[in-house]
Amino acid sequence: MRESQSSNTLGASHVDVSNIIVTYNSADEIESCLNAIRDQEGGLRQETLVIDNDSSDETAEIVSEKFPEVRLVETGANL
Repeated sequence: MRESQSSNTLGASHVDVSNIIVTYNSADEIESCLNAIRDQEGGLRQETLVIDNDSSDETAEIVSEKFPEVRLVETGANL
């Protein structure tokens, strides 16, 4: 399992909302999903985790390149 995390990600004790997205081959949807979360912050301190279940498309790359504030966990298998 591989995890990447930006230094901007807040620790769990400082977070109002945790968004957890489990995904598999969601390259067509993940960007709009994460943009929607970004747009709804409304003053809340959020953390977002994307759990990628060994996608064979560009899901993980989209998350890591376009959303550095998101914690990406790549499981290495479709769990």
